[in-house]
Amino acid sequence: MKGLERSAAARGGLLSGGTLKGIQRFGQDMASQEYQNAFNRYQTERQARLNPLQSLAGVGQTTSQQLGAAGTQMAGNVGNLITGGAAARASGYVGGANALTGALNTGLNYYQGQQMMNRLAPQTTAAPSE
Repeated sequence: MKGLERSAAARGGLLSGGTLKGIQRFGQDMASQEYQNAFNRYQTERQARLNPLQSLAGVGQTTSQQLGAAGTQMAGNVGNLITGGAAARASGYVGGANALTGALNTGLNYYQGQQMMNRLAPQTTAAPSE
């Protein structure tokens, strides 16, 4: 401001309209520039406060996603184990039923074979001699 005033005084127009207009323009430019600087400082400070909070929120989101994935995987594993156990139990029942069926078939075949042999070659009993 003093530079503008001195320059205008040296030319003899310290209180002229042009000088006052220049001084006003300089003041407005300075105010605008300082407002911009203050706004930039505010934005920088705001960003410095928000970044840790955003980072913390990101950690929470990641944690919840990982927990959800772990829960899904565990549910799948438990389901597979239960299905495997049920299949093992069922195969035991089937094996037992097959063993029983095989035993019954063998017994029936033996019985039928004996019946057939008895009819083809009857056993005669000798009459007791007197």
